[in-house]
Amino acid sequence: DRHVICAEIDNNGPKMKLGLIYRSSLEKKEDGYYIKDVFGKYLEKIAPLFSQIDLCASVYPERALKKSFSHYHLKISNIEVLDFGRPRNEFSILSKLMYYTRLVKLFYTQVRKWDILYIFLPGYTGVIASVISRMLGKPYFVYTGIDWKDSSTYAWRWPGMKKKVLFPIYRFFNGYFESRSFHLLTK
Repeated sequence: DRHVICAEIDNNGPKMKLGLIYRSSLEKKEDGYYIKDVFGKYLEKIAPLFSQIDLCASVYPERALKKSFSHYHLKISNIEVLDFGRPRNEFSILSKLMYYTRLVKLFYTQVRKWDILYIFLPGYTGVIASVISRMLGKPYFVYTGIDWKDSSTYAWRWPGMKKKVLFPIYRFFNGYFESRSFHLLTK
């Protein structure tokens, strides 16, 4: 029940284990993980609400990104990073299918360990996590910074026939899973 879950989080009830499916990437340096400043500060605020947070994201080695926006050194004691990697070839359908097949297996295992999920959309990783959490009966909530269905246009990268065939499906699922999730409003 939505209200029970929100009440447990708000009232410092039994601490839950959170799986956070992050849309952006992290940077791995010698002394740890780095994320965007605004997100790091946000994690500081929500971390005490949970016994553990598994932060799932693509992790890049230091200097692998052309320009890094990751300046916040992630040193919050109850946060573990789970690197879900990235496709070997960003523009190959076969490479992406293999990557997302690995993610389905990974998320199926991980979602069973979490009490609740926090999913950032739009993105296939978020959709996969949403489908699996619904299959397993795990509650999830989403980041409501934008309207994912409408923003799908800007997140889509494939041109031509791939866009004509796959984009409507992508846009539909972004709207579908956003509408069936819990929404967390923060101050």
